[in-house]
Amino acid sequence: MPEQFSSDLSSSGSTRGTSLFESLVALAIVATLGVIMAPSVENLALHRQGSLALQRVAASIYRARTTAAKSGVVAMLCPSADGNQCGGNWHDGILVFPDRNENLLHDPDESPVDYVGFENLRGTLHWRAFQSKPYLQITPLGFTRYQNGNFTWCNPDKSSSGAHQLILNRTGRVRFAVDSDGDGIRENSQGLPISCPN
Repeated sequence: MPEQFSSDLSSSGSTRGTSLFESLVALAIVATLGVIMAPSVENLALHRQGSLALQRVAASIYRARTTAAKSGVVAMLCPSADGNQCGGNWHDGILVFPDRNENLLHDPDESPVDYVGFENLRGTLHWRAFQSKPYLQITPLGFTRYQNGNFTWCNPDKSSSGAHQLILNRTGRVRFAVDSDGDGIRENSQGLPISCPN
């Protein structure tokens, strides 16, 4: 039986190994595929990061609306690098608090209801709205203070194809921009391609 098994293997060629040349060719193919796929993997990671950032912004707007309705005072969203005071860029972080005296400042007696810190966020987050104010106010009725606008996340190369946008209307409702025409670029509230500020 062992002799028969051995002869079957040798006659079928199953014991043939790969040569050094074949191994090197296979390794070169794998390396080439890795180089080709690396940018795609990087773009997917950036796409995911931008999407998550805007989901967190949407959650903060929802908390501001809830806070304003429950407290009966205007709720503020502002950029904040430290979670205590307004200032800096939106991609540093977002502070949400009831602005009881409506002085546009986070005072000691106004406990924050939310703080989103964007650690290691690649890209930038921009707020653009009617009246061009560097903050967002939500009234007790859930409306913005005439601040319909959008939050736009742009990847580091500021390409329109990688941009995400959260669109906010005057009633405080949000929606995510979509690519309705299939050209690889999402459209803003006017149906125009999103553009990233320089």
